[in-house]
Amino acid sequence: MTTTGSDWFAHDDASFLQAVLSSAGIALIAADERLKVRLWNRASAHVFGAASEAMLHTALPALIPAEARAAAEQAFRRALDLRESSDLEFRYPDEHGRFRELAANITPLISPDARTRGVLLSARDITRRFEAERRVAESHKMNALGDMAGAVAHHFNNILGGITTTVDFALAAGDEGMLREALEKTAASSARAAHLVRGLLSFAEGDRRGDRTADIKDILRQTELEFRERCMTAGIKLAVEVDARIALEAPRLPMLTVLRQLIQNAIEAMPGGGRLGVRLGEERGRRVIVVEDSGRGLPPEVLSRVFEPFFRAGEPMDATGHSGLGLSIVYGIVRGLGGSIEASSKLGAGVQIRILLPPTIE
Repeated sequence: MTTTGSDWFAHDDASFLQAVLSSAGIALIAADERLKVRLWNRASAHVFGAASEAMLHTALPALIPAEARAAAEQAFRRALDLRESSDLEFRYPDEHGRFRELAANITPLISPDARTRGVLLSARDITRRFEAERRVAESHKMNALGDMAGAVAHHFNNILGGITTTVDFALAAGDEGMLREALEKTAASSARAAHLVRGLLSFAEGDRRGDRTADIKDILRQTELEFRERCMTAGIKLAVEVDARIALEAPRLPMLTVLRQLIQNAIEAMPGGGRLGVRLGEERGRRVIVVEDSGRGLPPEVLSRVFEPFFRAGEPMDATGHSGLGLSIVYGIVRGLGGSIEASSKLGAGVQIRILLPPTIE
């Protein structure tokens, strides 16, 4: 009697299961409740460089590199105790000593009688995708650095050109009054250059002015008082919401710089009036500050670059009187405090800036 291909698929036999496991293009490793390896398919041998004969009955956690082992062991426990699946990425050296980037999923193995019998680890090699993403990120970074270098050169060329012209004119005139005026203009230009340098340093290193700290709630209230009258004059409804239960001591001057810059940007985005909201809350143990406006919003290609130094959306570099360092300074300060910052927007629906800060700032 001959068995057709379709009949073979209908049979629940070991040969069918073996064919599936051998043909799978991803590594499949099954382990029992004690996390001892009980199944190791052909793709696992290719990905991890070891045959099944060598790996059966070995400890599955030992397969994971040391830097990712703690996270993997937590994932194993979630699978066994809570029946939860987890994702994990880690690097694994191949037989030539080169590292593969692996994306793994760890899921519970549940038998027909609804008991958890072990875990299944599936892993695929994402090295090519990882390298492609790295090259794209590197390209974007180099483009951004090129734009920034051009902007720095533009600003300092203007400053130095102005100083040279002023000094040459004063020297040719030979007049004491002209010399004094030249010195005053040179001092002003030097101050402008120093301001640009401080902005770049704040972006790179954060703002380290002074050691005085203050309660974040008090800093927010001070900022509200500073801008309340200006918002009323501009037809902007300012709403500040502060969770009184939140405690955070933060460096006063840097945080004032952050809030002032964000509120200033929001006001400028609403020349015809609107709504400006500032909120202080908590999210998973971190302090959250949200500043959002009802302005015109930003397109995606602009939103992705708002924290780059000297970036001005579609405006000549000096047309607005701003250097384009404001949000990059904010980014540097927040990063220097151990926090993170992100921007979101929809055209016609305003911009939202979210700052996440640790519960304690060193």
